Amino acid sequence: MLLEKGITKIRQEKPLIHVITNPVTCNDCANVLLAIGASPVMAEDPAEVAEITQRCDSLVLNLGMLNSLKKEAMVLAGKKANQKRIPVVFDPVGVGASSFRLRAAKELMEQVRFTAIRGNASEVLTLLHGEGREKGVDASEADSFGDDLPEDVKKELCMFSRRTGAVLMLSGKTDYIVSGAQIAMVKNGSAWLGRITGTGCQLSAMLGAFLAVSQGHFFQAAVSGACAMGISGEIAEGSLRTGEGSGTFHVRLLDALSLLDDKTICDNSWVLEEGT
Repeated sequence: MLLEKGITKIRQEKPLIHVITNPVTCNDCANVLLAIGASPVMAEDPAEVAEITQRCDSLVLNLGMLNSLKKEAMVLAGKKANQKRIPVVFDPVGVGASSFRLRAAKELMEQVRFTAIRGNASEVLTLLHGEGREKGVDASEADSFGDDLPEDVKKELCMFSRRTGAVLMLSGKTDYIVSGAQIAMVKNGSAWLGRITGTGCQLSAMLGAFLAVSQGHFFQAAVSGACAMGISGEIAEGSLRTGEGSGTFHVRLLDALSLLDDKTICDNSWVLEEGT
């Protein structure tokens, strides 16, 4: 279920992850990659993204704060990643918030083969149904199915995964990872992860690192990435003292990720698996 020695491999191999993300979370995405032992590079000018991607071990495309030039860059980088056969992660941030984002997401999915798609439930279901289903870019309580993913939604997600060839990760109170007929529920996490901005974007960046060292075991890599973030959130929350809040949690989350090891992940993961 978990990727064998995932964190150890990341720290040994130091994969170079090209992340095209938004200015709000750029710094945090770079820092979480450094914390787990990967190396980030962040280029978004169409004139250089293909060349940068050529040197990398995986690519992460984040739809946040999209503009036309960034969309062009994502297509160019995605095509180069496909040519090089390195993993590509798609984070459709706020895809249902505007027709521009939805059209861009459809164009990207037509032109780029994604290894993994990670978002909240609203974002992933918007991609699946091809229409907007959300008001903004933040996850809400309605974005999480909790421990009860409806059977019809399971079947839709499994079909979507088969059709796209991508591992799906729906982040929420319970994270769902779907690959073909495989479904895993990751129940690690902390409510504090929703009290700072960009933890979903950070998870997508981390996912790029786990996929880069997975040797094709993409489902296991996605489960391990979800567990790593969830467990680090639990550790960060557990370290808070009276009078400490979201700012301290933000720093402690990075501390927890930087000290995380495979034994901690294996000993503390709460994962349930089923098929359909």
